[in-house]
Amino acid sequence: MKVFSSERFSIPLPKNHKFPMMKYKKLRDLVTSDKRFELVEAHPIDLDVLKSVHDENYVMKVVKGGLTPREIQKLGFPWSVNLVNRAMYSVGSTLATVRAAVEDRAACSLAGGTHHASFAQGSGFCVFNDIAVACYVILKQYSDVNIVVIDTDVHQGDGTAMMLSHCSRVTTVSIHANSNFPPHKRCSDLDVFLPNMVNDIDYLEIFQETLLDMLNTIRPELIIFVSGADIYQGDRLGRLTISKEAIEIRDKVLFRHAAKFGSNVATLMAGGYATDLNDIVDIHFNTVKQAYKFWSS
Repeated sequence: MKVFSSERFSIPLPKNHKFPMMKYKKLRDLVTSDKRFELVEAHPIDLDVLKSVHDENYVMKVVKGGLTPREIQKLGFPWSVNLVNRAMYSVGSTLATVRAAVEDRAACSLAGGTHHASFAQGSGFCVFNDIAVACYVILKQYSDVNIVVIDTDVHQGDGTAMMLSHCSRVTTVSIHANSNFPPHKRCSDLDVFLPNMVNDIDYLEIFQETLLDMLNTIRPELIIFVSGADIYQGDRLGRLTISKEAIEIRDKVLFRHAAKFGSNVATLMAGGYATDLNDIVDIHFNTVKQAYKFWSS
């Protein structure tokens, strides 16, 4: 199974910044050491492709360092050339992952899931919306593919909801904490609001019911799985109490039902902010391993 990554996913940040940038290197090292996976170097997204989905003026402000202080504050990262490269490679990795999944049942990107970025604005550590870019490119390339985005990050995929709202062949599903970022939610095709401190049993019941309802209704050729690790009970930003074991079951449930309905799966790693970096990496790596089992079965 192909796993897309880049050393450019990790960039220097100011001391005490809350974003766990080193998770990408640790996760890449684990995948590299496991011979089951074909690690593929990601390429940056073509600038013209990016401008065909995002506002051209916004894209060029990012590339040339023209963001205002307010825009940089909303983004959550200081601007740098490294940040631009990271964003471009992340979107390129997601597009390659989605293409590989369409053609070969499953693939993973070790980054992506930048679901807060909207048409002309970055937000919440998300510069460009890799999910929306990949969807629009794939829909042009494959006329017979319908897509369901299953976003399990603890934060709502507000940017994805806005950017794909008029795309009839993409259904957006966001299962997220109700009282968490972003403060102003947008309308996905289906939003499932989780109460704070939801437990494993209730979460898994909600997840499976939502997934089955959507697959029964849409029967998509492709699922884009935004596999958030920030629902974990040890997450600094999550406000939920989900165990590692339950997150692994979540992943197993998704891949089991994808197999049942004949859907291919592109998996993106999305958020994770646990106090212990190793917890984030463990959760992400477990997701990659479950994707491999699905691909190889």
